[in-house]
Amino acid sequence: MDREREDRTRPLLAFALIPWGSKALKLRVANLGPGPAFGIAGEIEAGCGTGSVTLPWSYPVLSPGKYEEFGIPAPPGASSTDRFDLDAIRERADVLRADLTYSSAAGVPTSSDRRCA
Repeated sequence: MDREREDRTRPLLAFALIPWGSKALKLRVANLGPGPAFGIAGEIEAGCGTGSVTLPWSYPVLSPGKYEEFGIPAPPGASSTDRFDLDAIRERADVLRADLTYSSAAGVPTSSDRRCA
């Protein structure tokens, strides 16, 4: 019974690249599960053969069906448009990774390590 209740309220975080205009992308972290995700913390990493750039990210609560969107991690000194521009992203990143931890409403901790190539 407790396991069934946990499953009915378990959050599931996923991330995806979302087209934004004709030559722009943004990163979306979404809660696809039936329950809220609490205390989300982790890193979003954009990497390629020459190195990677990491963006620390945290969020207090992400309700079911809700999402947060932001630009792709860029190196220090990059313009803010470089975080969204498709050509700039292609030059610096061939893999995106999200390593996040969060808890369900029942306090069950979850770890999620997702990659997108």
